[in-house]
Amino acid sequence: MKTVIFDLYGTLMNIHTDEERDSFWKNLAKAFKDYKEYEPMELKSEYLKLCKELEKEKEEIEILDVFHILYPEGDVNKIAITFRKLSTDFIHPYFGVKRLLKKLKSEGYKIYLLSNAQASFTKWELSKFNLEYLFDGIFLSSDLGIKKPNMAYYNALIEKYSIDTNNAIMIGNDYNNDILPAKELGLKTIYIESNQSYFVDTEDKIINFSYRKVLNRIHELL
Repeated sequence: MKTVIFDLYGTLMNIHTDEERDSFWKNLAKAFKDYKEYEPMELKSEYLKLCKELEKEKEEIEILDVFHILYPEGDVNKIAITFRKLSTDFIHPYFGVKRLLKKLKSEGYKIYLLSNAQASFTKWELSKFNLEYLFDGIFLSSDLGIKKPNMAYYNALIEKYSIDTNNAIMIGNDYNNDILPAKELGLKTIYIESNQSYFVDTEDKIINFSYRKVLNRIHELL
């Protein structure tokens, strides 16, 4: 079975978040003061401290654990979505993404998502843009406690769906996290150098997402 594995942010989804703005922490503290009152910078300090503490326990934290400690009486899923909304400047799929996913499905490809991401943020965002149904499987790092470039993360996806690595492609915008580990596992790769990427001096890349260029490269490789 021909398989395509996609990264999400910077590959299929264009996003910019900013958790450094004082106004963000002010609005967040105000939104949930009925659960527990914090001064904005106090909330930021506690949030960052908890993240660091939890990162000592596992490679990828579950952000809901942080919100549960900050707001023991709060609805952590609601807090997570509000946190994401307030910190996001913009988010949208790159032009042609949904068209590409639909085209691949119509041609019989299996399509999977492998992303370093918080499930409480990403599942909401995929639903918002009506993309989740286009994937045959979705792997998000917060669900497993590990993340790319950890080979165990790739292998978890490969083993669960019995993916033939000789007949699969990994597509991503982070050369170190997406491309190098996939190559080591024997997958074919497509590197998309997007506005979210660090420059990599390689000729084998697509500059910015393009429906036609990505589709043609997939057809060349599989």
